[in-house]
Amino acid sequence: MRGKPYSIWISKPGSGDFYSLCRSASSEKQRGQTIGYRGIGFKSVVGVSNAVHIISSALQVTFSRDLTQACLGTQTPTPLIRIPHPLAIAQNDPVLDIARKLENDGYKSIFILGGLDNERVQDEFDQFDADYLLFLRNITDAMLLESKQNRYRCVRSTLDTSTKKVSISGPDRRSAWLIQHIGRCDIAFSLVDGTPVPLNAAAAIAHAFLPTLESTGFGIRINADFSTDPSRTRIVFDDVTSACINDAASAIALMISEIVLSESSDNERLACLMPTVDLATLSLQKRSFKTELIAGVKNRLFHIKDTVSLAPAWLNHPDIQQLALTLNRRLLPADSKPNTGSTTNFMRYLGVQPVTADLIVNAAENNSISPKGCAEIISHCRRNISTGISIRQLVDKPIWKGKGSSELMSLRSLVKSQTALAADFVDAIQASGLTPKELGEGLKTADLGAEAIGVILPGIEITATSFPFPQITPPTSTGAETIHSSDPLLITENNKTKTIIASALITSRSLPAWRGAEQYVAQLLASHGYRVEDRSRQNLGYDLYVEKTVRKHYIEVKLLEYAGQPFIITSNEEAVARECGDIYIIALTVRTSGDAVHIQFIHDPTRNLKFVRQCRQWVWECSEYDFNPTATGS
Repeated sequence: MRGKPYSIWISKPGSGDFYSLCRSASSEKQRGQTIGYRGIGFKSVVGVSNAVHIISSALQVTFSRDLTQACLGTQTPTPLIRIPHPLAIAQNDPVLDIARKLENDGYKSIFILGGLDNERVQDEFDQFDADYLLFLRNITDAMLLESKQNRYRCVRSTLDTSTKKVSISGPDRRSAWLIQHIGRCDIAFSLVDGTPVPLNAAAAIAHAFLPTLESTGFGIRINADFSTDPSRTRIVFDDVTSACINDAASAIALMISEIVLSESSDNERLACLMPTVDLATLSLQKRSFKTELIAGVKNRLFHIKDTVSLAPAWLNHPDIQQLALTLNRRLLPADSKPNTGSTTNFMRYLGVQPVTADLIVNAAENNSISPKGCAEIISHCRRNISTGISIRQLVDKPIWKGKGSSELMSLRSLVKSQTALAADFVDAIQASGLTPKELGEGLKTADLGAEAIGVILPGIEITATSFPFPQITPPTSTGAETIHSSDPLLITENNKTKTIIASALITSRSLPAWRGAEQYVAQLLASHGYRVEDRSRQNLGYDLYVEKTVRKHYIEVKLLEYAGQPFIITSNEEAVARECGDIYIIALTVRTSGDAVHIQFIHDPTRNLKFVRQCRQWVWECSEYDFNPTATGS
């Protein structure tokens, strides 16, 4: 035994049920009426000792592992509190004198802990955290006495019938909390300088009055009368726990709904109510407190998608507000890079959809979008083929601002009246990421001649369009598809493998930094009549989904520094390519001197190319292939 020989624990009310002491998580106390109903308080205290002696009136017993092992005749590890023995304290032991004095003072039950384990006691002291006091109702001060004195203080102030503010101080830190009581649960927001801030996943835990090891899945702490295992660190699923989770889910959903639907500016509190887990893999995780709670919140917010949409990140805020009035919907600002913990990511998880470019263009036609917003529309549609709106379609829309005019007109009307675009309008387009030269090249693909472009954009020299291929008109006849001779995905045979060869060289005098290879390939295929969806951020094993009449393809784009450079595909891409076969295409893209861009399309790469498995992150590399465009640049 280590440490002091004994520690004494006393109880004044009475002895209670002795049989409950011998059973884990057993108590005759009623849940909700008093503390101690879990039947684990005594076991948690005596866990730091090697023997426990109980003196309670005529009942005098000892719990001891050593005595139990001796009775059983084995050295097999045995539980401390299970088999009682007659009191095993020598009659001349001074501790009995202390016990008799306590009995004379009116104490009915005396627990003597023998052979304390100093290391375990120290561990208990070290693990104590000031936040243990957060959800306790009556304790305001806690003092730990060891080599030094550590004092913890909790101050609670009531703000209204369901809200209170809690300040906790300890030797090493202070914390402030806002606690809202709803139903059978308490929701605690961490405060920094009086403002709610989200907790990280490690700190956002559930309490069963004392903290557990269960994550809430949100940036908050939650307290309720959850059922736990004997260690009080894991929540056990039963009817009581389920009822408390339902209350917590209702409380969180109500808060989110009130903030979102009332157009509240309480974005700080909303951020705290966002999930801290990866929602894409949530359904694949084993059942836990956080999976049950998040699912409960989602079920209670199913209606939100009917009245809320995600605003585009590229549109200015005043126009977003005006668009919300026009559409009679609440528009939430979209994060440019949604991630774990973002409002955008959670709204998408709830089924909330972004406002489409079509709706914004329609609003612009009805004078609900400012000239600045129209400039942003033009830039966005030109830069992102996935909108499905080409520059050709925008030419006839009344979204262009002419020089010396406050009225928006169609571009053809400006050409007819020999009016240039207003300088501030061109500046707004450029501020959105589209240079005047790139705008002019885009207008050339819309069948505007050089003379018309010169009127619209005086002083801008347009050298060559980025996409010299003729526009493809989808066939109107039924039955088999008519394939245009210049279709870049036309299958041809060469002397080695059945591959896809681009029917012409794709050349660009400048490939802007913001336009990735995926968007370049997408815009090329769109100019040939394909409907293109950019899925490069969805981790599906391919970048682009393209479709034209009866044909569809899944395209993975690889940007090479030089022809013949080895390239890799991931295990996910390899699996999808193998499953899709001939409709899966790799688009090899190479930039050469003079900013020329060459693209090579290869069907069914897992069959037509040789890949060698490399020990990197389980990717597949191809270093032997023919790069054979049919034309050369000028």
